[in-house]
Amino acid sequence: MRQFRDLCTVPPERLQDIQDEFERSMEAGLRGDEAGLDMLPTFHRPAAVRVRGYEQGSYYAIDLGGTNFRVLHVELPFGRPIPAECFDTDSGLLLEFVADCIDLMLQLHPPGGDGVPVIGFCFSFGVQQTALDNGALVRWTKGFYGSGLLGKNIVAELEDTFKRRGKRVRIPAILNDTAATLVALRFRDPQTEVGVILGTGTNAAYRERVRSIRTLPGGYAARSERMVVNTEWGDFWSDVLPALAGVDDAIDARSVNPGRGRFEKLVSGHYMGEIVRLMLLQLARLGGALGGARARARARRGALASAAVTAVDDAAEGDHAAVDAALGALGVERPSHRQRQLLREAAQLGTSRVAVAVDGSVYCKYRGYRGLMADALRDVLGEDSAALVELREVKDGSVLGAAYLAAACDAYERTHTVSG
Repeated sequence: MRQFRDLCTVPPERLQDIQDEFERSMEAGLRGDEAGLDMLPTFHRPAAVRVRGYEQGSYYAIDLGGTNFRVLHVELPFGRPIPAECFDTDSGLLLEFVADCIDLMLQLHPPGGDGVPVIGFCFSFGVQQTALDNGALVRWTKGFYGSGLLGKNIVAELEDTFKRRGKRVRIPAILNDTAATLVALRFRDPQTEVGVILGTGTNAAYRERVRSIRTLPGGYAARSERMVVNTEWGDFWSDVLPALAGVDDAIDARSVNPGRGRFEKLVSGHYMGEIVRLMLLQLARLGGALGGARARARARRGALASAAVTAVDDAAEGDHAAVDAALGALGVERPSHRQRQLLREAAQLGTSRVAVAVDGSVYCKYRGYRGLMADALRDVLGEDSAALVELREVKDGSVLGAAYLAAACDAYERTHTVSG
């Protein structure tokens, strides 16, 4: 356990090294260097198509993430788990499932006006955009696999799915969940500059000077000074990151995208339970932490859910319910005090390597991350500068931001059509 503790501890000077490496990777991505982060332009220019906070009308938003698919009609959201068969994108079932859910929402809340629903599309995967409503899928993450839809315009593909059903929808904007979270908070606070997600996956978007984005199409005419950039920071990797020997490499090797999303695999909710399980298995081989071969056999891959890990770390000292439930999932039926303490420490180490988010299940449901994030900001920025950074939770920010931007695009297009 001492070795794990040393590997997971990130002192202030190492945080500074990580920050320097990350900035270099961002700058390389903005130049278009392959060694850098993707740094994908979103073509959302807040000064051109601005969410002003007083848009009116009937709008819809959809949010395709790593766990659930959600449809929103201004006030009444509902969500459904994404069926397992849809994660195989070669099956062709994913967009059919999306269309089924939208159809249900349209039956519950029919569109007004000309009867054509206006939908903002929050798509939590990297897309190479050439316009606000045109984005080609770069790669799948969060457990999706296959070549289905890779390189294709997701907006056009979804609109075609509806055309085959004899229906018409209008999707004026596709945006990542991080960009949508940024938009959602700017709806209430125009000073918002960054949107961050830590849930099933992790990513960030921020407002960048257009002149710094060298990957925009030749001859692109900027209508505003800044554009939202999707960093795709889940792909960030550097030797200065606090990797666990024998744990993180194993998770990467067994994933559906080996070699990609290494940072995401260190910190996101999708992998947290597996990180702690592998830590405990290593301890078991050394000192019988799980109480014998039978228990170790039951501690198979996927046995420990990420939600169970955060529940353990959130549990008060002396409250054994969450701890015993997690150990039970690993095959330990009558845990000892030592086993409970080992699990508590493993859970704390597995969740403390990084803490960054303003939306997402890990940030919103696991209160320990908020304090860790505040501590890390003070370590990197210093007390005075950290005090100028306000972290604000944006509940349902991804899907709300998509709806707000759809409304802003619709208002912009109507105004310019009339005035033109």
